[in-house]
Amino acid sequence: MEKKNRLVYVDFMKGFCILLIVAFHIDNDIFPLRINLMLQSFRIPMYYFLSGMFFKQYDGFVDFVRRKTNNIIVPYVFFMLLTCVVHCVMWYAFSASWMGEWEWSSFADPVMRRYYHYNTPLWFLISLFEVNVLYYVLLQICPKRLGRYALIMLLAFVAWYFRKFPIFNNPMFLDTALMAMPYFVLGSEVKSAGFIAKNKKWDKWGLLVIVPLLVLLYFVSSKINLLIQSEPKFYRLYVVPFVAILGLFWFSKNMPKLPVITFIGRYSIVVLGTHILMIKFMMRLAEMVSSVMFNGAEVNNWVVYAMVVGSEMVLIPIMIRLFPKFTAQEELIKPFAQKQ
Repeated sequence: MEKKNRLVYVDFMKGFCILLIVAFHIDNDIFPLRINLMLQSFRIPMYYFLSGMFFKQYDGFVDFVRRKTNNIIVPYVFFMLLTCVVHCVMWYAFSASWMGEWEWSSFADPVMRRYYHYNTPLWFLISLFEVNVLYYVLLQICPKRLGRYALIMLLAFVAWYFRKFPIFNNPMFLDTALMAMPYFVLGSEVKSAGFIAKNKKWDKWGLLVIVPLLVLLYFVSSKINLLIQSEPKFYRLYVVPFVAILGLFWFSKNMPKLPVITFIGRYSIVVLGTHILMIKFMMRLAEMVSSVMFNGAEVNNWVVYAMVVGSEMVLIPIMIRLFPKFTAQEELIKPFAQKQ
């Protein structure tokens, strides 16, 4: 489904984030240590921020949940099943041990374990759905901004403090959703303030912010991983990411349309759902080529990265054409009939 008046810089930011995620999933140490920490301090928080920028209440709670189910839960189920089916077929039909041993319990991963066997990055979609629903509910029960923000920060602190307790450390990622909500709300407030439109008179000054921002991040960044519950002190969970997100948002508004990054960003949900499979296939292909042509030389991670990105550029058009209702391009669940 074609959307008009897209904000190119938003696609750029989403593309930048998902490309970083792909790189980290090829090798956690693909960048030098300090750069790793810089990037980890904002790459996932910025995704929540971008989602918050487009938060709408639509036509009531039922319609809101229906839309979020179409855009988040349906792709989650589709990519989870796709990954499991591909692994199962590769294991039994092709004896592809390099993909990892097949386990039938993987189909039950979403309700059994926090870390999935074959496509762990899909956790983000569950937490994003929860963030959307929780924020909608909080808007209804706490309409005043100050009180609502105080409650959100209190919930985030409780989740951060008690994150190892069973109530939080479970497959539903409630701790992650509560700790991520401030990033989401930041995006919503940027939208409410009218900052998402381009060509504001102060936009051009965003070009000057990138250098001091990078210097700041280099010296003060801390590792943030909302999935494995590896977070810094509570204030550092938000102060540095907020500065980084707003600085990159301001800078990105000046970015031109960069075809690969903006294309990847526009369809980032496809990349999120398929890049783990693509990494395994491209890593195997790179190992085979290296063994034949370079006498088994070590496979370079950046070569694999380029192969994965290239494969995603081919895969995206196929997926959105064949499965538009399962990749958030069209609605699977139609609006419910209105009572006359």
